[in-house]
Amino acid sequence: MKKLKTSMLLLLAGMAMQTTTQAQDESWQMLSSTRDPFSAYCAYFRTPQEGWEAGAKGILHTADGGKTWEKQWAEQGRVLCIYFKNAKDGFAGGESNLYMETHDGGATWKADFSHFQSAKFEKIVFVSEQTGYMFCSVTVYRTTDGGKTWKDIGPKKPSEESSEDYTGFVARDAKHLIVVGRHEMMFTSDNGGDTWVANKKDFFTGPRKNYYSVAFAKDGKTGWISCSDGSGSDIDCLYTTDGGANWTPKKQFNSYQLKKMEFNGNTGWALSDMSSHTMYTTYDGGATWNEETVSKEHKVNTAYLFSPGVGYAGIGGSDYLFNLYVPKK
Repeated sequence: MKKLKTSMLLLLAGMAMQTTTQAQDESWQMLSSTRDPFSAYCAYFRTPQEGWEAGAKGILHTADGGKTWEKQWAEQGRVLCIYFKNAKDGFAGGESNLYMETHDGGATWKADFSHFQSAKFEKIVFVSEQTGYMFCSVTVYRTTDGGKTWKDIGPKKPSEESSEDYTGFVARDAKHLIVVGRHEMMFTSDNGGDTWVANKKDFFTGPRKNYYSVAFAKDGKTGWISCSDGSGSDIDCLYTTDGGANWTPKKQFNSYQLKKMEFNGNTGWALSDMSSHTMYTTYDGGATWNEETVSKEHKVNTAYLFSPGVGYAGIGGSDYLFNLYVPKK
């Protein structure tokens, strides 16, 4: 595999964590940069040293914390999600039915465009070695044999809704699942997707909102759904402290179009629609959030965080400039 040459820029400035959602000035520093036909859309790090960035026409791997990268896969196709359930077994998915798997740590990837139909995969997660879920724009797939086979278990949308209304998915554990979508669509399951219940509650007045992403902190009780009605209203999310039994509208962020929210334990991050230079971070399960400027020159596409001062943000531009940023110490 070809090793990519990188450059490193170290800036000797400290990062003072804030407890409000006020943007910090230059909170992150560039770690590496390479010009390559690649634009990062997703990231997964097993450890602070080993991780993957994937996107348009490529999957990149690092074993030294992002200082150097090797190209593991470079073909036509836009990869939107990637996940490793252990050091060897990984899965990725993207647009146009793209499904991929590896069983040697990414040294080789097997791509399949025909196994699934009309799929745009946006999230893959395993809750155990055997049980995992793949979320796409039209349904949810489940595996109970470690990824050897996948079964369509997605909730059935009302016939009048679009066939691509699903926008977010979370597995709080092997049994408790939530799917959200446009027009305030929400489905929950407490048996791993065998059956689903559609939410009938109205949380808002006025225009119906679009739900974009759903995420839970480590306790499985505290969670958020990012939402927008497209008008820039004051409410930008729903908030729960009881695992989703009850949701409360809340103004938590300074953005009403957060398209991605993820948690790694009690560390969480939220990104806008690939048009922002900032990202939101939390290191206490969401009790406080920080709006941090990643780069004044480029827009952040993806991130993966571990703890204060340990994390990564990927930048992809039209000129195929790929930058990796890390928080300032």
